Amino acid sequence: MIIRKTLISKVAVRDTAIFVAAILPNMAVAISIQMFLVLAGFLFISAVILYILDMLFLSYTSIGKKRVDKYTEKL
Repeated sequence: MIIRKTLISKVAVRDTAIFVAAILPNMAVAISIQMFLVLAGFLFISAVILYILDMLFLSYTSIGKKRVDKYTEKL
């Protein structure tokens, strides 16, 4: 059970990292410091929300459980 939760956590962190990597180029075009800080706050809040939702999805849906099993096979 603990191992499965660890794997779910790893998959959720990987998904969140992919999301952050997709958003980062938008921050490079920030015109001002204030805009950069707003984008950084948006990125942080969005990443936390995505992580929580992804953990729930991976834990409680059959599709999520299959994704975790597929990740386990790769290890």
